[in-house]
Amino acid sequence: MLRQRVGKVYVEEQDQQIALVEYCRIFCWPTCVVFAIPNGGYRSPKEGPILKAMGVAEGFPDLGFLHKNVARFLELKATDRNKPTKAQRDMQDKLQQAGFDCEIAYGFDHAIRIIERWGLFSPRRNAQSLLEKSQV
Repeated sequence: MLRQRVGKVYVEEQDQQIALVEYCRIFCWPTCVVFAIPNGGYRSPKEGPILKAMGVAEGFPDLGFLHKNVARFLELKATDRNKPTKAQRDMQDKLQQAGFDCEIAYGFDHAIRIIERWGLFSPRRNAQSLLEKSQV
């Protein structure tokens, strides 16, 4: 998420991530663990070095998904106008080279499509989607 800027873009990404996590808690498999990785945000000059020494990794994706012994990671951007930082691209490459799925989503809908492709939604979500389409 954008953490360097305070304003509309940061709030938009924050709101999208909250909505995405809530959606996943409802529609992902009950055995899927969805969690945030709060690496961003302001850190005081004293906190930064301490957190780095404790293992905080620059550029780590916003969200993690654990299911059936597989870990997947998602970096969420508010729109396709928001680009990942070099540290985020480098971490994505590192995670992929280590054998993990790691993708960047540009907005809520794109994130949903990625999570769906990963097979993390239960049949309950598919039934809900069919119901919504039939009401259109």
